[in-house]
Amino acid sequence: TFGGTAVTTIPSTLVATTGGTFTAVIRAPNLSAGVYTVAATGNTSGVSSNRPFALRPSSVNSFILYASPLQISIPKAATGSFTVNVAPLGIFNSTVTFTVSGLEAIASATYAFTPGTQIKPNVGTQTSATLTVNIPAGATEGSYPIVITGQSGSIKAQQRASIRVIPPANTAD
Repeated sequence: TFGGTAVTTIPSTLVATTGGTFTAVIRAPNLSAGVYTVAATGNTSGVSSNRPFALRPSSVNSFILYASPLQISIPKAATGSFTVNVAPLGIFNSTVTFTVSGLEAIASATYAFTPGTQIKPNVGTQTSATLTVNIPAGATEGSYPIVITGQSGSIKAQQRASIRVIPPANTAD
């Protein structure tokens, strides 16, 4: 809740990092600018926290980008995927172009976006693409950080994620 008023967040389910932080957009359409107390409760831990938070009206014409899940495990010689979401803010409805960095650390790994490297959300409607990553058989096991970037003109948003390369699935002898 936000000052006792229910609000929505983008993404709708917030996942905190190990350090307890998260990034989200809070939609509070019926509240005026001011300082409110934000109440948050962890679904897993049940721990509640109340903190002051400044709410400022925004006329920003932008978007936020987030991926789900934030970490995937992919066996060698296999593929895995992330869902990459673009949530428009204000009246944003421009084309967003995706890129991925950090994947070059996994020798010969490839990626592709479906339906493509560009998507265009409608005003007020979130849209998504699937990022599929192909891990070659000769990849080195370990965790690899990646950054998924969405850009539209001068507007740029990024999501950090990670890929864990694991041994190939067991095969019959």
